[in-house]
Amino acid sequence: MEGENKFNKVNIVDQLTRIKILKQGPKPELGSLDFVYKNGNHSRENITGVKWIPSEHGKVKIIEHPLWAMEESLDEEGNPIALPKEPMKDLYVAGVDGIDIGQSQTSDYTKDPSDFCIVIKKRVYGNQPP
Repeated sequence: MEGENKFNKVNIVDQLTRIKILKQGPKPELGSLDFVYKNGNHSRENITGVKWIPSEHGKVKIIEHPLWAMEESLDEEGNPIALPKEPMKDLYVAGVDGIDIGQSQTSDYTKDPSDFCIVIKKRVYGNQPP
């Protein structure tokens, strides 16, 4: 919203207005993540997965839970769409928002600085929406 950047500031302001003032858009679910261990043995080698724990005090926000496997579907001509051989292979991409993570790096005019944030997004796959 400020400084030199390549983002469309008008679009950003429109989006912020829809989210903050008009309360439009997806409502994230709050919760936390915890490891799942084989045989209850809490060691790094025994981690078998991660589970979602819903909590209104959680620090993790999620809009859509991840897909573990994709359903087989057909294209416009009725041909099967090739699916990844492994669940979730190349379906998600992660990024980090490290801007304004410290007060010393925040502009005096920024009223709502960014927190450190990891974002995971689902890629467009076949004819499905992103």
